[in-house]
Amino acid sequence: VMQDRDDRIRALVKRFGWPGELAAEIIEAGISASALEHWGWHSLPPEVVPIQIEWYQRFAKGDLSGRSATLADNDALTELFDRSYEEIGEWQVTAERSPNAFAQFRLQRTAQVSVIDDGQRLVACVAFARRNVLVNGRRTSVSYGQALRVDPDYRRQGLGEALLRACIDKARTQKITRIELEVRADNFAAIRLYEKIGFSPEARKRNTRQFDGVYFDAVQMSLLL
Repeated sequence: VMQDRDDRIRALVKRFGWPGELAAEIIEAGISASALEHWGWHSLPPEVVPIQIEWYQRFAKGDLSGRSATLADNDALTELFDRSYEEIGEWQVTAERSPNAFAQFRLQRTAQVSVIDDGQRLVACVAFARRNVLVNGRRTSVSYGQALRVDPDYRRQGLGEALLRACIDKARTQKITRIELEVRADNFAAIRLYEKIGFSPEARKRNTRQFDGVYFDAVQMSLLL
């Protein structure tokens, strides 16, 4: 049985176009062939695979767990929004929100909020809302990304990337063909992250936000699946 599993993993590594030595790392980490097929691995470039292996181990065997948010998470999600300030130059900006963390998503109806917790609190979240739109007379499904937040204590550890990749893989299973998002034009760290995952800039919206009398542009980005 173990040999069959190892052979399946080697076959998948070859199918994904990765170097053969990655199969040994995956097998040693105890990752199953079914996990490789369903956890968004196939879209990863080879250099990202070791990072994904580390995150998989933290989610599967370590201190982190990822899941869909429920109404019972309202207070914890509100606290995450309050903690997860936005860095704008020298400012740390926290948007004032309703105590109802789900208020902004309810009108969208199809919004799905994914969260990561460390056993004590929520440390990251992101939401995607699905819409059916007409493009050149053809109906297509588009997913809009929003509300990506990572606790300051967990930033620059790849947590936001892991969460986004998992959500994108889920979108593929739902036959979503396009994902869109909007990011402040000077949020270079976020833009680098989105480009690393595969998003491309499409348009620049001028003066969409104002902080302390200063206007900022926004960049619209998309990912075709």
